[in-house]
Amino acid sequence: MQVFSRGVNEGLVIGEDIYVTVLDIYEDRVRLGISSPNNCPSYWEQTLYVEEAENFAELQLQ
Repeated sequence: MQVFSRGVNEGLVIGEDIYVTVLDIYEDRVRLGISSPNNCPSYWEQTLYVEEAENFAELQLQ
């Protein structure tokens, strides 16, 4: 894991075409803006883990 410290309106570039910008910092929350190409899918982390668990459960039932 890489850890970055950025302020509001600062960001980083991942690869050649994914841009992450800090939009707002308030108490215990950080708002991020992410710009990526349309052919690059985005997923909520918890959604990926739930889908993996559901797929694993289906395999167990067979």
